[in-house]
Amino acid sequence: RLFNVALAASATAAAMGAAYATRGPLAAASVAGWFALHVTIAKMYESACGSRTIADYPGWSWLASLWHGLLAMPILVSATVLLLPTTTAGVDGFLREGWERMPWPLEHVHYAIFGYMLKDYVLYPA
Repeated sequence: RLFNVALAASATAAAMGAAYATRGPLAAASVAGWFALHVTIAKMYESACGSRTIADYPGWSWLASLWHGLLAMPILVSATVLLLPTTTAGVDGFLREGWERMPWPLEHVHYAIFGYMLKDYVLYPA
């Protein structure tokens, strides 16, 4: 199981490294950091919720998804929007220059989502 997680993290880092050209090691470390944060939050909720379910999902998983979707993502997207005018010429600049000049919070949106999905794979196996 741990081998599969390591393999998934490596594939994620490789994909992110290809997408972000020179940021491969940073991508891997960032995905690992977001994964660790999501696991910590899920474990905190797991101890608080016990075996309670919400909408047929474990309570800890449901609450962790709220934290991810209502706090982490809006903060990162807001930071991206605020930094966008200083880093590139909007969407047109993004289409011309790609990821290289995009604000760092936009990269972390992707890292956080990958970390969140890896957390579900580890803590909530099918």
